[in-house]
Amino acid sequence: MARNLAVLLLILVVSTSAFAERDPEYDRVLDAFKKKRWSDFDARAAKFLEEKPNYRYAHTVRYLVAESCRLRRRSDEAIAAYEAYLEHHAGSKYDLRCRQRILQVLNLEGRHAEALSRGDAFLKELPEGTATDGLEYDRARALEELRRFDEAVAAYRGIAGSSREKAAYRTGVALFRGRKFAESATALRKFLKDWPESPWKRFARDYLFRADAPYSKIRDGIVLDYEGKYADDPRLAAIVERLPALRAASLERIRGIVGAAPGTPLIRLTDAGSDRSSLVAEARLEVVKGEPRQVLLLYTEYLVLGSFDLPTTLTHELYHVLQREKLGEAHYTTPKWVREGTAIWVAGQADARMRILAAEKGRRPEIPDPLARLVNGLGGRHTSDDYAEDVAAFASVAERHGDARLVALLKRLLETTDWEAAIREVLKEGRETFERHAEEHARKVLASLMADGMKEVRKAYRLIWDDRPDEALAALPKDPGIYGPAVVYLRALAHYNARRPKEALAVIREEYYPHHRTFLSLTDDATLIEVKALKALAHPEYRKVAERARKDLEPTSAYRALLKVID
Repeated sequence: MARNLAVLLLILVVSTSAFAERDPEYDRVLDAFKKKRWSDFDARAAKFLEEKPNYRYAHTVRYLVAESCRLRRRSDEAIAAYEAYLEHHAGSKYDLRCRQRILQVLNLEGRHAEALSRGDAFLKELPEGTATDGLEYDRARALEELRRFDEAVAAYRGIAGSSREKAAYRTGVALFRGRKFAESATALRKFLKDWPESPWKRFARDYLFRADAPYSKIRDGIVLDYEGKYADDPRLAAIVERLPALRAASLERIRGIVGAAPGTPLIRLTDAGSDRSSLVAEARLEVVKGEPRQVLLLYTEYLVLGSFDLPTTLTHELYHVLQREKLGEAHYTTPKWVREGTAIWVAGQADARMRILAAEKGRRPEIPDPLARLVNGLGGRHTSDDYAEDVAAFASVAERHGDARLVALLKRLLETTDWEAAIREVLKEGRETFERHAEEHARKVLASLMADGMKEVRKAYRLIWDDRPDEALAALPKDPGIYGPAVVYLRALAHYNARRPKEALAVIREEYYPHHRTFLSLTDDATLIEVKALKALAHPEYRKVAERARKDLEPTSAYRALLKVID
C-alpha cells in the first residue's frame, strides 16, 4: 500500500509541476495525503473544495478524497467519492480510473453482481476508442466470482492492451475453478510460455501443480511426498507421526457435532517460504491421480514453532473442507464471517480466539480503541481482526437458544448459502435481531477480557519504546489475565534492553516457550530475543539456534530483523 501511495503522489506531483505557481493550501492537502495524516487531510480537502471548487487542481483533490477512503477501507464512502468525481469532472484526467476503482472496491467487498452491472453501464457510457481493458478485466473478475466461469473465460480472452497478461493468467484460474482441469493446464502453460517473467508466474505454476498433483505416496490420508527444508528434522517427523490419529479425531469431532464429515480429505505439508504471510494452514482443491480431492496444506514453519494448536486447527480447517464439499463453489458466496464463525465454534476454539484477539489488540498502545477494532459489525471486508465477532455471533445463539438449536443452525448452513433464511427458519428471528445480539455478545465478552491489566501493559510498551526498561518492568501487572503472553515477552525484552541478556534468555526459555508458543504474533519476536541474547552472551549454542531460527522464522515479520542479527 505504501508503495502504491508513493507512486500515486509522484504521478500527481509530476502532472502538476509544469505550473510554476500553485496554491500553498493545495500543497498542504497533498502533503497530508502523502503522510497519511487522515484527519488533517479530511479537514483540508473539504475546506479546499468548498472554498476553491474551480481551482485548476480541484479535480485532483476530489480524486484524493476518494483514494483516501479506499486506502482506509471505507468502501461505501470511497464509492460515493469516486461517483462525486465523475459527477463534477466527467471526462477529465481521472475519469476512467475512478470507474475502475468503483469496480475494484465492489469486487473486494464481494458485491460482484453490482460490479458487473456497473461495469456494463460504464462500458456503454465511454466514448468509442477509449482504452477500456482495465474495466473489462474488473468486469470479468466479477463474472468469475459469480461463478459464471464460461462467461468469465470468454471475457478474459477478449481483453487486449495492458491487462492482457493478467487476463491470460485469470483465464487459467477460471478454467480450474470451473473444473475444466485439462483446459486450465493448457491455458496456464501458454501463459507461462508467453510471459515467463510475469509477477503471476508463481501462482500460475501453483495452479498448474493443482491441476495434476504429482503425489506418489499417500498413507492414512497423509501425503508423504514432502521433501522440503525440514525433511530430516526430527521435530517435523514427530508431528507427521501424529497426523493420522489427529486427522481421525478431527473428523470424528466434526461428525459428532453436525452428523457429517469430509469424505476423503488429504493432508500434506509444505514450506511457507519468505513470501508468505502468517497463514498457518489452507484447504484447497487439487486433482490427485485424476480425481478432484480436497487437500489441507499445513505450513511447516508454524508447525515446528508450535505457533498454533494443531488438533483444533485441523478440526477448523477440515470443517472448511466439509463446507466446500457440501456447497461446492457456491460455498464462497456464504459470507466469510459465517464460514469462519462456524468453523471456530465446531473446532472448540471460541474461547481461545476471543482471548488471543482481545490480548493482541488490547496490548498495543497504537490502537486507541481496541474494542472498536474487533467489533465493527458482521459483513464487509473481512480480516483476522473479525474472527472474535464471527464466533461471538454463534456463541450468542448458544447462550440465547441452547446448543441444540445452534447445532440445527450449523447443519442448515451446510445445506444453503442463504444464511438469513437459515436464521429465520431455525432461530425464528430476523437479520437485525441476530446481528444485534452478535455485537452485544462480542462487546460484553471482549470488554470483560480486555479490562484487567490493559492500562499497565500499554504503559509498559510505551516505557520500552522510550528506552526505560526497568520502569517498564515495574509497570507490568502482577495479575495479567489475558495479557500473560505479552507480560512475559515484555519482561524478556526489558531485560534484554537493559543489557541483561542472561535474564532475558531465562524468561524466554523457562516462561515464554513452555506456556505461550501459540500466541502467534509474539512467538517470532520471542525467538528473535533468544537469538540476540545468545549472541550477546557469546553462548556456544548461538550459531546452532540462530540457523534453526533462520529456517523457522522465514515467513514471519521477524525474519529480516533476524538476518541482520546473524549477518
